[in-house]
Amino acid sequence: MTEFPYLDRFRARVSPPPRPTFGTQPWDQVFAELGTQLPPDFVAFVELYGASSFGNGFLFVGDSRQDLQAFGKSYAQLICEQGDRYRQWRKMSCDLHPMPAWPEPGGFLSWGGDVDGNVFGWLTQGAPHQWPTAVFGRQLPDGIIDHVPMTQFLCGWLTTPITYPHCLPTLPGLLDDEDLDDNEEPKPHIVRELICRSL
Repeated sequence: MTEFPYLDRFRARVSPPPRPTFGTQPWDQVFAELGTQLPPDFVAFVELYGASSFGNGFLFVGDSRQDLQAFGKSYAQLICEQGDRYRQWRKMSCDLHPMPAWPEPGGFLSWGGDVDGNVFGWLTQGAPHQWPTAVFGRQLPDGIIDHVPMTQFLCGWLTTPITYPHCLPTLPGLLDDEDLDDNEEPKPHIVRELICRSL
């Protein structure tokens, strides 16, 4: 058990990959480069699952620490380049892309994405544990999806398909509503599960 109940609920439904892949840079060094900590539930998630994908590769959660040697850049540089890309989109169409981008105050900072080109992350408003879950969308409108931590969002989307029906697709391999009982638990005859794979 961890200190993050939604991570525990998520793990009960979705097992970590057999051989997770992790970045090697210490988190305190990452925080020093960024000038901020990252949400503790995200750090705990990455320490458990590593860089991973879900729903037959539909959704992925990244660990930018893996890319440092390959690109010869710091974590902060990689994250700032993501912000630069968002600013380019915002310059072309500010009505569709209205969010501030990291490292702007309250800026969008990504943690993953999906095969449809939607990028998921946070708006960095307030203390890291309070950052809401947001999206830089391709099919989805940019902005806050919900004022919940990343692990609560993932737990709601990946394990309970009725949580975010207004904007998010059902992931391949997820249980359908009719597969769940009144307590939103899989019915006894249901054996399907969401598989996690290392990136």
